[in-house]
Amino acid sequence: MKNNPANLVAKVAGADYEAARDAASKAGQKLYQLNEMRSLFDSGVPTGTLADQTIGIRKLLFEFGVKDTDLPIQEAISSLGKELALSKHGPGMGPMTDADFLIYQAIVPNLGNTIAGNKLIMKRLEREYRGQQMYAQILQQQLLSGVKNFDTGKAWRQVSAALDNELGPLIPKFATQADFQKTGNTYVGQIVSVAGQAFEVKP
Repeated sequence: MKNNPANLVAKVAGADYEAARDAASKAGQKLYQLNEMRSLFDSGVPTGTLADQTIGIRKLLFEFGVKDTDLPIQEAISSLGKELALSKHGPGMGPMTDADFLIYQAIVPNLGNTIAGNKLIMKRLEREYRGQQMYAQILQQQLLSGVKNFDTGKAWRQVSAALDNELGPLIPKFATQADFQKTGNTYVGQIVSVAGQAFEVKP
């Protein structure tokens, strides 16, 4: 039968994979643009307007709805961080764990124009784009092993674990203050979570 359950599952799985493959293809270019933006941040808090930046940086920000070229670059970055904090994230979906997303969502509006805030937004973007590449690869492996093994939720969980191995955690977490203090100056200038409370590690 044309519309039997097996055919419908295969059709849905194929469509999901095609969408993931398209996103992964675009992610490579976005990672290149992200590296341009990261080099801008190496000097600290970015200055100037969006119009002063390279085409790559402008294209990346335009994609998130930041189209006012007279907007100060740091304000544009803050807008990007807030947009990411409000983006849809269903349970078990995306390259962030649910716990990381909740922490990110809670702290980004309070980061302001800080170096640590910029770094966190860059880390979030890198995980998004690298995660899209990994996701497409995992879905392809699932399909090759049989449609019955196709599981998008499982794929995203594998992506989250692989990203932690490759890039480190988005927000390092520690159960106690004593555990965190053992790390010394490792996380200076970054956002960490200790006993469920997120904060910027000062020098």
